[in-house]
Amino acid sequence: MEIANNKKKILSLLALTFGIIPIVIAIMELILIGVEAVAEDVSILFFTSPGDAVFESSALDHVMKAFVNFLIGGIFLHGYQKVKEGNPDGFSFFIGGGILLLGIGFLFIMIWGANLIDTAISGFVEPEVWGEYIFTDGIRIEWFLGVGAISVLSIWKNKEQYLTQVQKF
Repeated sequence: MEIANNKKKILSLLALTFGIIPIVIAIMELILIGVEAVAEDVSILFFTSPGDAVFESSALDHVMKAFVNFLIGGIFLHGYQKVKEGNPDGFSFFIGGGILLLGIGFLFIMIWGANLIDTAISGFVEPEVWGEYIFTDGIRIEWFLGVGAISVLSIWKNKEQYLTQVQKF
């Protein structure tokens, strides 16, 4: 079996997109460490974690986020090479990267929701907490990549429509 020629471009473009975006995010996370070291108030312009505007996040937090994003990007880029060659083993990289991306996106959504609940509980006791809360703080690109990973996982479910039989003479 081999990936159909008309599907190779679509799948390789998808793998390339989902490979490059996490790597760019990882580079931005590493840049953020330097920005926070220089000026802490500028860091809100880059990627923030829930609570970054109020509490400082550690450099290790950003290094780990960068590591995970490099890992996910590397998986998709390796899958890109396999898909471009027409090797059906490229689907395994789609499913592995898709599961990781979906998990990371869901994790960041849960962190954001937990901080919202924490602020709501604190807001009942001290209403001025709501004045300091930024609703969009903590929304990350990984949310949207996690939702996009659902389309990647649907490719695995319908992989038969992307494959063709190789006839040998």
